[in-house]
Amino acid sequence: MTKLGLHVNKVTNLLVPFVRDTKPRIIKFLDHDVGTIKACHDASPNSILIGRLFVVDQSSDQPQKNAQTLVDKILPVADRLRDYYLAWESYNEENPPTADGAKRFGDFHVHFGELMHAHGLKTVAYNFSTGAPPLEFWQYYQDGAAASDYIGLHEYDAPTMDRLHRESLAKGENGMYLCLRYRRVWDLLRPDARKPFIITECGIDGGVIDEYFRDEDGKRVKKSGYKHFRPQHTAADYMDGLAWYDDELNRDDFVVGATVFCFGQERALWEPFDIANDDEAREAFQRLLQQRSAPPRPVSTSGEFVHIAKDGQPSLGGAGPQPQPVSKPEPSPQPVTPPQAQPCARPAAPWFSGRFAFDKDLQRALGCPADDEHSTLPCGYAADLRAIAGRHVPGLGRYVERRPARRRFRHAAAEPA
Repeated sequence: MTKLGLHVNKVTNLLVPFVRDTKPRIIKFLDHDVGTIKACHDASPNSILIGRLFVVDQSSDQPQKNAQTLVDKILPVADRLRDYYLAWESYNEENPPTADGAKRFGDFHVHFGELMHAHGLKTVAYNFSTGAPPLEFWQYYQDGAAASDYIGLHEYDAPTMDRLHRESLAKGENGMYLCLRYRRVWDLLRPDARKPFIITECGIDGGVIDEYFRDEDGKRVKKSGYKHFRPQHTAADYMDGLAWYDDELNRDDFVVGATVFCFGQERALWEPFDIANDDEAREAFQRLLQQRSAPPRPVSTSGEFVHIAKDGQPSLGGAGPQPQPVSKPEPSPQPVTPPQAQPCARPAAPWFSGRFAFDKDLQRALGCPADDEHSTLPCGYAADLRAIAGRHVPGLGRYVERRPARRRFRHAAAEPA
């Protein structure tokens, strides 16, 4: 079976035939065209459909008020799609950089879950960007997870999906960075917070490494989607990476599925990621999904099946043999030649190193020194991270929180040579 599916930024005339031919496990929509969504449901009734509403303001400094604002925006759209969508995501890739911000973000999800449930709607919480948040911040997200129906995470790497995972294994470590990091998160959740995971975005994203290319005008451009890594990494290589990831997802019954970013878009920013308009990649992805098409296993958490209450939705549980308690499988080390011992052989992008400056395990996995005194915060401000961690700089955390956060880490903006 496959747990892979589609991330639809914009519906195109290629979508419904592709869904009919491949029967993907899950489809996530940002474009909520009712006719197209109904057609996808009719073409593949067992595919799970979820939605996210794009909003500019992703504030959580007033958790209850902010949650109510988001629910009020979702409801008019959700009411038209109750027959099709399993659940709705909250915010997208909002990664509070301080403990106080994380606590408020967790509280926001408690209120968001309660408010959505009052309207008979299910929720997908958090939807953090790849490698986020620092693992120690999950202590602040337990209540929000418990109040939600699913936990959303994004998992990317580059130039291949298993790059950092295999480098970590080759060094005798445990891997699971950046793809498969969800297993580390699972181990940190208390029993009532262990909700099924949905990988709400996945694929190749050059945002995690510091590599550039020259465009047709000679400008130096940051690599982003899988297309930017050609010809060294082909569409077939990308499919091999997705097949590896799918195999790993299938080892964990607490994972519902993963949406590959993306299938259809209308912004140049996302074009390097788009499989739909790439005949070679689209046909290869179609073959991959068709080869893996089979009735899905029930999804369980800690040995208990997770049922979907709404009639007409595909069942995630209640069929097949009685479940056994789920344990996280240990990844099997692959025969990889250990990299030469040198700091940051493939340097991480500056934003990435700064955002996860507190995550020493990730820094070590990246092969970078983990004791730097200074780094660049997501907002672009340098600060003494040890002072922040020790709260020796009064008001700095609140100052950073008030700055406009970087909403997305992917970008295709040209940089000067």
